[in-house]
Amino acid sequence: MKTIFNQWISKAGAAAAAVVLLAACNKKLPEPTPIVPPTVGTQTIAQLVAANPNFSILGAAITRAGSGLAFNPTDARAVMTVFAPDNDAFIASGIPSVAAINTLPAAQVAAIVNYHVLPGLRVGSTDIATTFPNMYLQ
Repeated sequence: MKTIFNQWISKAGAAAAAVVLLAACNKKLPEPTPIVPPTVGTQTIAQLVAANPNFSILGAAITRAGSGLAFNPTDARAVMTVFAPDNDAFIASGIPSVAAINTLPAAQVAAIVNYHVLPGLRVGSTDIATTFPNMYLQ
């Protein structure tokens, strides 16, 4: 009788462990929220930068770089992708203000701005996948 009881307990324990294991694996993960970049209309890069106060240091950098730029920020027909750093990004890199940009050599400022430009390539918000796996999703 004792052996039958021990066999029943071990089988019941194994069955309970299997139920818990299967129940734990049947969780539905929440859907990730995609980061949707703002859509850009027909404005030029210079107009977008000038209209947003969060890009004042970038605007000063574009002005300071002048002819050293590898792209024309006022050409609305140019195909390019600009990873525009905001003021917080400039501050984090050690350039705290517009005055600091104006003290740098124009060639160095042009190199900083050109580093953030992919000429000849347009990457739009619709080109970024919203399904898993996507490293751009939070």
